[in-house]
Amino acid sequence: MLSKAELSRKEIIDYARAGPEVVFYIGRHGATWQNAEAGVSADRERSWSNAPILQEGAEEARKSAIRLKTEGIGVIYCSDLVRSCQTAEIIGDILGIEPKSSTKLRPWNMGSLTNKLQSQADPIIAAYARKKPDMAVPEGESFNNFKRRAFRGVAEAVGNYPDKTVLLVTHLRIDSLLRAWQAAGQPISHGINVDEFLKRGDAPGSFRVFKTHLPLLWGELDDKLTHAEAHYHRGYEPQFCRTCEYSNHMSKPTCGLVKDISPAGWCRLWEAVA
Repeated sequence: MLSKAELSRKEIIDYARAGPEVVFYIGRHGATWQNAEAGVSADRERSWSNAPILQEGAEEARKSAIRLKTEGIGVIYCSDLVRSCQTAEIIGDILGIEPKSSTKLRPWNMGSLTNKLQSQADPIIAAYARKKPDMAVPEGESFNNFKRRAFRGVAEAVGNYPDKTVLLVTHLRIDSLLRAWQAAGQPISHGINVDEFLKRGDAPGSFRVFKTHLPLLWGELDDKLTHAEAHYHRGYEPQFCRTCEYSNHMSKPTCGLVKDISPAGWCRLWEAVA
């Protein structure tokens, strides 16, 4: 077993692309009142709001399930937001699969921009994605935090079931993130084509095939968790928290007790290649 320190960047990239290809399906939840496509209002920034899908959204989900019947779907993952869960449940009922949910598959948390008209929110969102990717949207999260969380959520969902075809019922920003990564050539650094990310994307309720390699989804094997994600808090004993999802791969503690912890601070963790 080799650590990242023992491999060159080229060797890591070659390793990531050498493995078997993984194929999964990804798409958006059904329409809510915040989607202009539903015809009931102007398009609004949905973010982490918990609006349910409309009857139109439910019908979109049923049509998608019928189309997916012949695709060999074995597992369905969704976010824990109502619109994603409802869509996944409708599809799951038709396919005979009970959906699993993950908070990591939530869209970008837009904080104070939530429910604003999309025409007003879009220029602000573009500025954060292009020029301030490490700065959190007021009351929300930064673009880079969203990106790391989303890639981790997709990698976990697909990686947990390597022998099954996974369906991800997610949100516009998750779908757009993978489109933008694809447009950039699926770099192991998770760099993206920002112009592609900011495009409108497919209509609610639509699904598509995505092909990649699992190590590429995991990234550069230099994984970082925020202290909040690692559940690391002041006064935690022993010195190494051992509560993050990567700790089982670590040969020895790499961090000590942190006295002043910001929720956005990083725990940097050594990660083995295999």
